[in-house]
Amino acid sequence: MAREEARARVIEDSESGANLRVNGDGSLNTIPLVNPPAPLNTTPVNISAFGDVASKTGVDTYYTITNTKTLTIQSFVAGAEYDSSGSVVEMFYDPNGDLSVLTRISTIFVNGQSDNTPVQQTFTGDGTRRVILRRRGYGANGREIFGQWFGYEE
Repeated sequence: MAREEARARVIEDSESGANLRVNGDGSLNTIPLVNPPAPLNTTPVNISAFGDVASKTGVDTYYTITNTKTLTIQSFVAGAEYDSSGSVVEMFYDPNGDLSVLTRISTIFVNGQSDNTPVQQTFTGDGTRRVILRRRGYGANGREIFGQWFGYEE
């Protein structure tokens, strides 16, 4: 083991002096960012909703994509208080802006915990198209539910 440690490769950042150790197989131990930064010259978008939900149909939060802009959704985060029936946080694309046609973007099932998932999907705005963040339970009794997504427009 001492020989492996002696052979360890290290990458050093020239500005900060921070070191990053390279594993024997050439990989790095990294933790992905839940909220990656928006690229330069874009407008960050951060939509979140939190509160008591006592609905099986759900509580919706709307984001209308800016006309002529391209929205990139980077990641999706959700959490819920424990409830015997469970909860779900969903994200939909609403191209007509009237709930008539919903395309599922992502879904996170939560019950007494939080979770996140990368999304990396793009949508072009026309002033009507929107993204819907829906929080709902599988039973009608109330529980706190959190949902959030991160992205940017350019």
